[in-house]
Amino acid sequence: MRRIFFLPLLLIWGCAADSCEGGKECEAFDKSRDIAHWHLFPDLDSVYTFSSDTSEIVLTMERSRLSEAETLECGFKSSCDCRRYYIGYYENESHNIKSNIIYDEDGDPIYRPPIFYEFDDIFAYWEVTQSGDMMRVADDTTSTIPFIEFENLDNITIDDQEFQNVLHLTMPEQSSISDYWVVQYLGLIALEKDSVLYTKE
Repeated sequence: MRRIFFLPLLLIWGCAADSCEGGKECEAFDKSRDIAHWHLFPDLDSVYTFSSDTSEIVLTMERSRLSEAETLECGFKSSCDCRRYYIGYYENESHNIKSNIIYDEDGDPIYRPPIFYEFDDIFAYWEVTQSGDMMRVADDTTSTIPFIEFENLDNITIDDQEFQNVLHLTMPEQSSISDYWVVQYLGLIALEKDSVLYTKE
């Protein structure tokens, strides 16, 4: 009995002294990556306000996460990956908008495509082309209703202000917000609801 008990102890000690225990250094989320330039809420502010001449739409942060540099204590886990997160969920009583960007610094392909947008339960995944444009690579919705349409625009003028490198999203017909405009580096800058344009303050 003593030998049977002693052998597992040796195995545990050897595992702890070898690769089963110890830390793994993970980088902070790398905002210089092309994918990071297309976050809907790049500053992760607590509140975003979009206003028209007569009203406004206020979105409040429900959840956010931006991975910092850290040491993972892997212990006895079978894997110890460095998934890096850039997440912002915003909502009000009528709308919810989510922006997730995730990558594994070790290059795990499961995190491709890395960009996820969701607008009131209608969502799509995105990748960035070599030229820096957004490319939809997979689509899904909560029903069989057609998915998000999109176009990459070199520039657009909204409220007398010109923007470059713009992603214009057109939502399915049943959506109360019909259009969104996302600008590289600046995030979501305008939306249209009931034929009224709202711009970010």
